[in-house]
Amino acid sequence: MPYYWKKLETMGVKGNITKWLRSFLTDRQQQVAVNGVLSQMAPVKSGVPQASVLGPFRFHVMINDIDSSTIHSKITCFAGV
Repeated sequence: MPYYWKKLETMGVKGNITKWLRSFLTDRQQQVAVNGVLSQMAPVKSGVPQASVLGPFRFHVMINDIDSSTIHSKITCFAGV
């Protein structure tokens, strides 16, 4: 995820917000329950927690500069009415 943090910094997201995002998205674990039996905890290495508002935000961060490296093409990032 180092690339993601660099992109955030380029967009001007720094300081306490970055610290909070890192805390929220790193060192997460999960486990599964089947028939009442829990699995061992396993690290979560990618993604965002379900039902969080960070999914769309992370998507926007990752595609925000997609048009800056495209040559000979026109890209429309958001559909209009």
